[in-house]
Amino acid sequence: IRSLFFLLFGFLMNSSEILNLETLQWAFALVISIFIIRLVSIKLLKLSTTPFLFIAPRGLITILLFLAILPEDSIPFVNKSLIIQTMVLSILAMMLGLMIYKKKVDFNTSNNEIAK
Repeated sequence: IRSLFFLLFGFLMNSSEILNLETLQWAFALVISIFIIRLVSIKLLKLSTTPFLFIAPRGLITILLFLAILPEDSIPFVNKSLIIQTMVLSILAMMLGLMIYKKKVDFNTSNNEIAK
């Protein structure tokens, strides 16, 4: 079902919407603010920032919420370009963060040792 929504969203967008320069700066600002708010929240909870900061998929729920908005309820500034650019940038940030954070887990150990 998840793949169906991504296919549906892919058919609804044009490739020119990904490279829309008018909304690209807003998408960068939105993604940066999301990560800053997430960092502050993680620091307040006194958790380790390294894996938790980057693991935050927003793709499927963003598509579902965007498709559920009625045309008369939409904000003209928030269009498909901004949504897809925000998704792609946050997914790229998650990918780069996970590539940088390489924690090796030994699968031969017990669950108690992994939890430590």
